[in-house]
Amino acid sequence: MGLFLLIALLFIFFSAQPLLLIYSFALLFILFKLFWRANEPKAIFIGLLLFWLSIVIKIFYADIVGLLYEDLSISPKIVETTFVALIALLVFSLGIYLTSRNVEKKVEISYSETFNYNTTKVLTLYIATTVISTFLKGILFVFPAFSQLFAALIAMKTGLLFLLIHTIYAQKKQMWVIALIVGTEIVLSFVSFFSSFKDILISLAVVFSFYPVKFSVKQYIRNIFLAGATLYLLLIWQTIKGEYRFFLNQGSSTQTVQVSTTDALSKIAELAQTADPFNKDNDVVYESIDRLSYIEFFSQSMVRVPQEKPHENGALWLNNIMHVLVPRIFNPNKKAIDDSQMVNEYCIRQVATASQGTSWSLGFFAESYIDFGVPFLFIPIFLLGCLLGWVYKLVITKSINFVWGFSMVVPLWLYFNCNGMAGTKILGRILMYLIAFYLIKRFVMKPVDKFLKTT
Repeated sequence: MGLFLLIALLFIFFSAQPLLLIYSFALLFILFKLFWRANEPKAIFIGLLLFWLSIVIKIFYADIVGLLYEDLSISPKIVETTFVALIALLVFSLGIYLTSRNVEKKVEISYSETFNYNTTKVLTLYIATTVISTFLKGILFVFPAFSQLFAALIAMKTGLLFLLIHTIYAQKKQMWVIALIVGTEIVLSFVSFFSSFKDILISLAVVFSFYPVKFSVKQYIRNIFLAGATLYLLLIWQTIKGEYRFFLNQGSSTQTVQVSTTDALSKIAELAQTADPFNKDNDVVYESIDRLSYIEFFSQSMVRVPQEKPHENGALWLNNIMHVLVPRIFNPNKKAIDDSQMVNEYCIRQVATASQGTSWSLGFFAESYIDFGVPFLFIPIFLLGCLLGWVYKLVITKSINFVWGFSMVVPLWLYFNCNGMAGTKILGRILMYLIAFYLIKRFVMKPVDKFLKTT
């Protein structure tokens, strides 16, 4: 805590936006106090930490490189919007806290309990689900009616990292399996149009955050090294991804891989060896920060609404709810929503649309503002937080034991880190996650649990 306070004071003292940073660090402290819970993986905290970072990262960047925060946006209301977004994140978080608290009182949790799971059988399960997940990824867009359900099942497969790691970690044997699995997952993640290595690393952080750790200087150094290595890997990826994706799809302008795994890995190794993300002739660092940041469209909508366009008085959220009430799985002919058209309607900047192969989203913060303005925009944001917190608690408490429950909620960090996500998408994802969980609990969980136990 002392280190956090020292870093915060240094940034605030040298910042051109000290008041904004005071509130930012205060909010981060509140998130830590609410969601760094003993006896739980920190899926909520890590997801909300990334959400927070997507709001404030450009403030830190501007201070470090000596620019004005306002100069990084075309919106004259960027500072005002940042304050509103941080308040909205606090409201969203309070909704999550209200419905997700006291989980540890509902289930029996132990750092050493493995329920007699056999390590070999758990590893077999993980490999089998990896194969199934890879197959589902291959047909994700072949059956659009089931795409969201398949995506939820694929996300839940990542959560099985908890089942695998806890079984090995609690028994203190075959620890090399963890390193082998993680290494293989990261390498294979690059053989895809959208590399998912960062999602794997974050999911691992969520898993390991379950275990109590006594921090030491050695651990601080190790964690700083790992964080630095991950950041450098992200910058390398940003530097080479354009050329690498062109190689993967062989210039077909599709999001498909049309080369062998061996050729893909050889190509990415070749590109990585010569990549220089800090070359003065490119803007990889800023492009990476700009990609992580997601507040610009919100700010631009605050410029146009209500000065040029009136508030929608709930029309956007009503459409979100009605769209989700009849999922595509039940209505394959349901009209697709082009998020980019909403950006073009309510923002200053014009963006490419779905017909041009691109999609940009306003995000549910901006949608809430366009609907209701300040302060009533906080009502749907709070209710959405309550819904996510309820899902988190439900999944844990309705699973057959805490290992399965935590395995099911590890991927939810992706749902808590939902800045920039359209209301229709987040509601649809939540619904499909609940359906996927019901199917697994009803037909899979008990027989697989029985299989995993040592005989």
